[in-house]
Amino acid sequence: MKKLNSIAEVESAMNTMQRAKANLDKKTAEANSKIATVRDAYTDETATFEEEVKRLESQIIEWAENNRSDAELFPNGKKSLELQAGTISFRKGAAKVVLRKKKKLADIIDFLNSSRKELFKSFLSQPDPQLDKSAVKEAYDEGEISDEDLATIGLQIEEGEETPSVRLKELADYRS
Repeated sequence: MKKLNSIAEVESAMNTMQRAKANLDKKTAEANSKIATVRDAYTDETATFEEEVKRLESQIIEWAENNRSDAELFPNGKKSLELQAGTISFRKGAAKVVLRKKKKLADIIDFLNSSRKELFKSFLSQPDPQLDKSAVKEAYDEGEISDEDLATIGLQIEEGEETPSVRLKELADYRS
C-alpha cells in the first residue's frame, strides 16, 4: 500500500475515495432494486406457503393444548414431545410484577415514596418517581422481598403462562 506524503496526495486520495463511494452506493442501490423486484415476483407464491404454515402451526398447537394432559404423550409432566419432523414443547413465559386487584399505581408510588424502608424506595425510578418493576422482580428473585412484602406494597408476582410452540427440524435432518 502506497504511503501518502503530502496534502495534495491526501486530497487526490479523498477525491478518488469519493468517486469509489458514490459508485459503491449506486451499485448497492441497483442491487437492492433488483432484489426487491425478485422478492415482489415471489410474493404471491410465498404467501400461499406462509398461510399454510400458519394454519398448520395453529392446528398443531390446538392439538397439543387439547392433549397436554395425555400421560402417554407427556409422561411425568414432560414439557416436550419429540417427533420425527420436529418438537412440540410447552414453556412458561416470564413471571411479571403486576398490581393487586383494586390497587392504583399512584397509591403504590406514594406508599413507596413515603416508606421508611430504603429497599422499597429503590423500587422507584427518579427524578419523576415511577415504579421500576424490574427492580421489584430482581429483589423478589434474589429473596430480598417476600410475597407478603409485595402484598403490603400492593403488588404481586404473576407467573407466566405455559404456551406451546412448534420447532421443525431441517427437512434434510429427518429425510435422509
